[in-house]
Amino acid sequence: MENLITKLDKIISRKDMESFLDKLRVIISNSKYDMNNIRLLEKIIEKCRLLNDKKSLVKTYEIKISQIEHLFDKIPEIFKIVQEMKELSIEIEYSEGLALSYNIEWYIEKIQGNKEKSRKALEESINHIKKNPNPEKYAHYICNYSLAIEYWLEDHNIKSGSILEECSNYFFKEGYYRSLIQSLGILIIIYQQTQNKKKAIKISQQIFSNKYLFTQLPEDVQAIAYYLAGVGQLLIHNLRQSEYLFNESYLLMNSKLQLSGYYSYYYVRLLSHLTIVQALQGKLEQSIEHIKKIEELIEDDFIRKNLDPYSRKQVPHTLNLVKFYVYSRLYGFSSKKVQLLIKLIYEGIENNYSDSILLSEFILNAELNYKQLVKLKESNNSSIYRIQHIIEYVLTKTQTNKEKRIELFKDALSKKPKLKDFTFVEKAFSDLCLVNELFIEKRYLEIYPILIKYQNQLHRIEVLELRVFMEAFIQVGAFKNGDPLGPALQYMAIKKCRNYGFSRLENKLLDYLDVQRTDVLQSK
Repeated sequence: MENLITKLDKIISRKDMESFLDKLRVIISNSKYDMNNIRLLEKIIEKCRLLNDKKSLVKTYEIKISQIEHLFDKIPEIFKIVQEMKELSIEIEYSEGLALSYNIEWYIEKIQGNKEKSRKALEESINHIKKNPNPEKYAHYICNYSLAIEYWLEDHNIKSGSILEECSNYFFKEGYYRSLIQSLGILIIIYQQTQNKKKAIKISQQIFSNKYLFTQLPEDVQAIAYYLAGVGQLLIHNLRQSEYLFNESYLLMNSKLQLSGYYSYYYVRLLSHLTIVQALQGKLEQSIEHIKKIEELIEDDFIRKNLDPYSRKQVPHTLNLVKFYVYSRLYGFSSKKVQLLIKLIYEGIENNYSDSILLSEFILNAELNYKQLVKLKESNNSSIYRIQHIIEYVLTKTQTNKEKRIELFKDALSKKPKLKDFTFVEKAFSDLCLVNELFIEKRYLEIYPILIKYQNQLHRIEVLELRVFMEAFIQVGAFKNGDPLGPALQYMAIKKCRNYGFSRLENKLLDYLDVQRTDVLQSK
């Protein structure tokens, strides 16, 4: 700070002041509210007035507001500063200054709930940027960033993604890391909604591309970066890596960070994603503990107020899906006992992101009726599109002709979306659905050829129950193809179910073992 003040004292020209401010803006943008920053900015304001440098004064005001805009008690002061920024910008014909002034007005009106005033201010901001064929880059990108945020928050319009990608590239290149993380925060949500796993992973690589630089970032920025990278790994079902990244974020956030309004948004979303990872890994008790914690958090007035409209819907939907997954693992589960939960999940699917494995399990076990399944199948939601073959599979169960059912099953499962990034876990899930039906119809010899490709790759199936189920069915197939150790190895899979608390799967596998035993006795 003293070094900056020394540099400020040496400034004698407008050109020097402009260069000083361009560098200072980057430094201050990466720090949180700090009275030392405010005192420095007040000194700069005095120096700008002394030099009669009105353009630099407008820039300094914008930097100062970026430090205090989250403080509601400062709103009257902010409006007063914005008015002066407008007057100065008009006087010196500084279109970027007007654009930044209206951009600030857009944000302040928005956080106060004044949608119409906010929208008009944003229109003015973009219009002033467009007046200059070669606008200052900072003003151009910061105003377009706001436009993308508006598209996303108000209309959930994914065209904001391309704008944010351009903005994030600029922020990364110029060192505006806090703005970068904010851009990537929304991009990762868009990539979830559109199931764009490649771009989600690219974000992780972008964030951690320079390890030295990353360690120099403020802890709050690091925490959000870990969270975003964890979401990218979750999208491709790399659960262990995802959990590691989420835990790194949790360690940084689980102190004073989540107490601020801005970080409560990320903290709650982090916990909701952590519940998915824990549930899929078979850590059912930990998952339930986090569900209870999140439910308490989103009922807190302070945190609820600081959640964006999207998160207010998405987080409860995620929790409901995880709850259903956990409940449906337990012995004695009946969809009739959780009808309210099923109703809430069904109503939330259309407008929210759903993990493909959690959603597939819901479709398989919720006992939705024919009309409900058909309605889901016709949805434009990308999460539904990803599991349309599972919906088709369940719809075939309405067929009464048993001879045709298997072929219908095969046809339904072969129609899974032709996605290049279809995950290994999703492929395994689809194949297990098919072999389960083959087993029921006692077409045992067809099982092993389908599952043999997984025999030496079980470690890649990080969804614990799915891996145990796969182990058991591989042994069923092996036994029917002449391996005498099949039943003994199936008992090992059953024992794992008991250890992990998968009561429902344990009983299903015991029933299947009884079917095999009966078949052996009848064949003698």
